[in-house]
Amino acid sequence: MNDDAKKEIETKGKVLRCPNCGASDASYDMEAGGLRCLSCRTVFVSPKINQFGGIEELVGEVKSEGAKDVETDDFVMTLRCPSCGANVMLSKEDENASCHWCRHNLKTAERVPNGSMPDLVLPFKLKRKTALTKMKDFVRKRRFFSLDGFANDLSEETIRGVYLPYVVVDVNAKVSMKGSAEKSDGISFVSEAYGDESHIKKVYDVSTFDVERDFDLRIDDLTIEASRDKFEYGSLINTTHIINAIMPFDTEEAVEWDSRYLKGYSSERRDLNVDQLKSRLDNQVNDIARYRMMETTLTYDRGVRWDHVDIKKNGVKWKTAYFPVWIYSHAEKGIGGKRAIHYIAVNARTGEVMGSIPLHSWLRTFLVAIPMTATITFAIFIAMTGFNRDTLKHIGILLVLTIITLLTMKIVKSRSKEYTNKHARHMYELDTFMTVNNLKKRDIFRSSIIRENKRMIPGYNEERMTGAHDFLMEDDSLEEATGVKTVAFIKIFSYFIIGIILFLVLGALFLLIGSVIDFTS
Repeated sequence: MNDDAKKEIETKGKVLRCPNCGASDASYDMEAGGLRCLSCRTVFVSPKINQFGGIEELVGEVKSEGAKDVETDDFVMTLRCPSCGANVMLSKEDENASCHWCRHNLKTAERVPNGSMPDLVLPFKLKRKTALTKMKDFVRKRRFFSLDGFANDLSEETIRGVYLPYVVVDVNAKVSMKGSAEKSDGISFVSEAYGDESHIKKVYDVSTFDVERDFDLRIDDLTIEASRDKFEYGSLINTTHIINAIMPFDTEEAVEWDSRYLKGYSSERRDLNVDQLKSRLDNQVNDIARYRMMETTLTYDRGVRWDHVDIKKNGVKWKTAYFPVWIYSHAEKGIGGKRAIHYIAVNARTGEVMGSIPLHSWLRTFLVAIPMTATITFAIFIAMTGFNRDTLKHIGILLVLTIITLLTMKIVKSRSKEYTNKHARHMYELDTFMTVNNLKKRDIFRSSIIRENKRMIPGYNEERMTGAHDFLMEDDSLEEATGVKTVAFIKIFSYFIIGIILFLVLGALFLLIGSVIDFTS
């Protein structure tokens, strides 16, 4: 074993003992908000170790002990003491070891993969019963289209409390941004010639600018999932994106890691290393920088396009944490044995709730089919009865039925999105605590031009979040993965029917025009 590895053989954190009797055996008491000694019943609280501040002094890349790569150390192993909860790092050559704090004999069966113990933990604050109430309220508002049986077993026994792994990142960065901006100056009318005729056209007078922003950006506790199945949104069988959407957590209330907070709850091991999270961090810092600069470019009503964003990270600090979540899951069985797992999740600190509810596809199809059938039937009726003095009235009724069909489709589609919440995500650009210092602005007029429309600047990207998860569970993909019909079925079918309706309506109009011409002749 090399010298560096030997230096790392140490206990991770001092075990917090009861201030009254000195015992280490304790369990988390949610009512009291701290650890309750099992010997004398005294309640004591772990110290908060993640308060805001000090980022301006952060230099270089700093990785906490809990942020080391998972299971990559060939020289040391971590053992969890079942007696006092301490995590003891020892040489793999040591066959017999005891806890430094309570002298309990440790066994290799109690080994914990290196790097999987977090630095911080946020204890559960929201009770199971409260979480259940929030979940039931969420489902109650979305019962009409929901799949039969989805929430039948939603109870205190079927929701589980779990600690999920995250990385918490502090960033001290210098940002330089360059781009183009446009501002409206008014409306003009120009004459355009078409052969012997001229046409008056409305155009928009626009001023263009080169814009630059330089500033110091300090980000405190940017939170990113450290579990692979929560990190990757491209899964076709899990709606894990909703767990991302219940952030943020009150990270400033986190306490030093203590396994005694996990008693009575399950936990999920971190399986992503810091190097695997760096690209996500870069994209989210880029988004935060661009978002913060929106408030400095409000005068440009046609938007700003940032063509170059240079971010120099002077300092980055990585910490790992366990955050508490209440989860209810439901496996939706489809054709061929395939399935999709839908979740309802509640932030066990703030009470934020988000979920994905499987949709009753045939009910949606039936609701859309009613006005569609009426429209098609009436169109056939018009075609078979020929033309008379009531034809114009019939065509008007047909148009009304068509509009009702389109509105029904739109409402069903909108409600379907509300049920699945497939684009829900953590608004890190809004929720993360950050400060901007030493801001330098430079706006240089470039030219006056004419635009033919009132749209935003070409390539407008102020609101584009490159670090947000690109959710890939589109309707067609979900249908392929689960075998369950989705809104895509309605979409394809409805487009086909609309085409037929438009064809019949246009045909009727042409025949009517021909009839009128013949009558007047």
